[in-house]
Amino acid sequence: MGLGSNLGDPAATVVTAAAQVATLGFGSRLSPLYRTEPQGGPAQSAFCNAVLVFETSWTATGLMVALQRIEQRFGRSRRIHWGPRTLDLDLLLFGDYVIKNALLTLPHPRMRDRRFVLEPLSELAPDLSMPDGQPILRLLEKTRHQKVERWT
Repeated sequence: MGLGSNLGDPAATVVTAAAQVATLGFGSRLSPLYRTEPQGGPAQSAFCNAVLVFETSWTATGLMVALQRIEQRFGRSRRIHWGPRTLDLDLLLFGDYVIKNALLTLPHPRMRDRRFVLEPLSELAPDLSMPDGQPILRLLEKTRHQKVERWT
């Protein structure tokens, strides 16, 4: 799953939220934090992004509901599309499941085009492939023109 924040103390928010999300499963691993310029939406501060990989016994839809509750606890507001946010939790992949319903689309519909997702994900799972067989590392190569840097 992807984590992002650009309000308050984004790095602290991402790390704290990752710890809360990790309680929903087991075997969690958090990627390094990355600084990313916003894509789309209004002018706003840079984001702190990371990826958390873990196993869970939850269903994908149940997990998404739980993630939205965590976002709400961090004060997430959805008033401005692609606007600033205290916390953004995106379910990126759920095994090899392909799901599309009112709450959830898996794989995440824009992850293939986002280096700020693919770079940290490839650090945790370099041999990972999308459900259609496309290797994460091949997708990452297509996003090399996008600027991301380690959060300091």
